[in-house]
Amino acid sequence: MDLVKLIIVTPAHNEADNIENLALNLASLKLNFEVKWIVVDDNSSDGTSQALRRTSFGKSAELVTASTSGRLIEGAAFAAWNIGIRRAYEIAPDFTHLMKLDADVILDSEYFLALEPLFLDRTIGILGGVIVRGGREQNLHVPGPVKIYSRACLESLQHLPLKPGFDVLDEVVASTQGFRVVVDTKAKINLNRRIGKSQGALHGRRRNGLICRWVGYDPIYFLLHLARYTLRKPYIFGSLWMGFGFLTAGPSPYAHDLRKIYAASQRKKLKQLCSNPVNFIFSTYSTKKR
Repeated sequence: MDLVKLIIVTPAHNEADNIENLALNLASLKLNFEVKWIVVDDNSSDGTSQALRRTSFGKSAELVTASTSGRLIEGAAFAAWNIGIRRAYEIAPDFTHLMKLDADVILDSEYFLALEPLFLDRTIGILGGVIVRGGREQNLHVPGPVKIYSRACLESLQHLPLKPGFDVLDEVVASTQGFRVVVDTKAKINLNRRIGKSQGALHGRRRNGLICRWVGYDPIYFLLHLARYTLRKPYIFGSLWMGFGFLTAGPSPYAHDLRKIYAASQRKKLKQLCSNPVNFIFSTYSTKKR
């Protein structure tokens, strides 16, 4: 697939325990197109860059150092990712796709082979697989740690604030711009930790609540979301912290129209859940054909 040139950008803050494993994982993947890897070491103090360079694939990565706030709740990961995007235009100005890949991800060996037929479809703006270990997410959207954007779609998102919630509303913007969002359940993803836990479980819950408020969660949908998280450690206390994040989020950086569209999509899912709960749950969370 000579027409595909993929840039992978990994923002990393104190990821020494994960980045070496990710480098080994990327080196082992089966793929039929060109890939370049950019790692943005965001003010790490644990030897992340040194851990990266311990593998041959890590040594070949483009290493960029950055100094953001380091705090996920302030959007540090997206700020570092944006630095990587700017570097991508410098070292590979003809790239066709760009992937945000978090440091704590492990991709199935045939991940890109599963997605390969989708890369040349110009109607697809965002694509990716499904998490099978480390916290199941809905099959209705591409998980934030592993999003692949076509170049045209990525450039259509330039006006979207790089804040927590970007990787929720990006799919709304992509759809309004005529791009499709595709999740391929054959492309499997493993996480070394649940989404949002890199700076502690409570920090992640508060950030989750903040994101829900900023992207415009429908109130009923948020309450169901909150109830679902009471089944995960730290259980009720974590959910209370999520509610605190929601209530104290402050003004959203995102446009009201985008948040309105997202809330409407949630109300649609609630109607589907009420009309046929078994079918909705299966189609939303299962990776098997019914």
